[in-house]
Amino acid sequence: SNLGQYPKALDYFKQALAIAKEIGDKRGIGNNLTNIGVVYENFGEYQKAKEAFQESMAIHIAIGSGELWKTQRGLASAEAKLNQFDAAIKHYEQTIDNIEKICGQITKEHKTSFMQDKLIIYDKLIALLQSLHQKQPEKGYDRSAIEIFERKQGRVFFE
Repeated sequence: SNLGQYPKALDYFKQALAIAKEIGDKRGIGNNLTNIGVVYENFGEYQKAKEAFQESMAIHIAIGSGELWKTQRGLASAEAKLNQFDAAIKHYEQTIDNIEKICGQITKEHKTSFMQDKLIIYDKLIALLQSLHQKQPEKGYDRSAIEIFERKQGRVFFE
């Protein structure tokens, strides 16, 4: 099992974070905080993951980083696991918006490979919306799920 490797990974990311802070590498700080959030999420420590992702997100926004979508995806996932569904939906939608913005700025040759591992984010939001629709059908989550599905299909078709 890889679970035994998470404490070691967390230690390495914290060391890398300290070095990034020491040398003033904002991108490195943001990326290491995202990695720390991922490790905490894998540990099941969703609140700590959320906090790391929030700190990372603030940095990525401040520096205009193209890595922002990774942090937003992690934050949305942690929030969903904390039953903070409105926040999770918001951050999944922001993730998709950022991915689509990046996709619009790259060449056609690179779009397919760029989008390949991003489509699952659409699926995660659709699954969350479907789950919420089962509990609260009057809220219109099903319509939102269909809209996200159509956006995904558009990406698949046009990329």
